Amino acid sequence: PPSSSSSSSTPNPTSDLRPLASLLSLTPLEARQLLRHPQLSQHALLPSMTYLLDTLGVPQPTLKAMVFRHPKLVASIFSQPEIESTLAYLSSSLDLPASDVRALVSRHP
Repeated sequence: PPSSSSSSSTPNPTSDLRPLASLLSLTPLEARQLLRHPQLSQHALLPSMTYLLDTLGVPQPTLKAMVFRHPKLVASIFSQPEIESTLAYLSSSLDLPASDVRALVSRHP
């Protein structure tokens, strides 16, 4: 039937958001709130967010708060592949350890 083929080709925004929901340990309610911001479902955000969490050690609650406070800004900046090299450049050119860069990112998202 036509309805089944059209439903299988229709993107599911909830499944697109699953990687971000998993990374940030979102509750089902929080995930539904983020559905209002479809730009956050971009898988291009995941490498930058993983970098902030794993390499810089930005606390998960801080990153989660950034996503909820500034979803459009997070989507536009974190989807850029240069974010990692920019933060690494700042760290090396300003002679800042990762902990200081982490503090800057946490205080001034």
